[in-house]
Amino acid sequence: METQPCPVGTDVSTGGVLNRTPLNLIQEIILVDDFSNDPEDCKQLVRLPKVKCLRNNQRQGLVRSRIRGADAAQGATLTFLDSHCEPLGSYLQNDAVKRMKVLGCENYSEK
Repeated sequence: METQPCPVGTDVSTGGVLNRTPLNLIQEIILVDDFSNDPEDCKQLVRLPKVKCLRNNQRQGLVRSRIRGADAAQGATLTFLDSHCEPLGSYLQNDAVKRMKVLGCENYSEK
């Protein structure tokens, strides 16, 4: 399993995804900054592999920010994580695939 070590100081979700997911399973990681106090966060995080950052011009809230990220996404499968959530183990390889099969999505190929 090829993963990318994540620098100290990276938010928990981004670091957890990069440290626990084979890079071939990640098309992109989209972070939406909901007008935080430090706009430099986006500039630092986009240095990580496969990370894109969108910054809202004003507070939009959780749902609008997630919709903005989903609209920008290129992948066929979306996973939403909050910045305080840390994925564990092989969450993507096991849990997400099992859920898709339960939902009848094993042949899903479109966005």
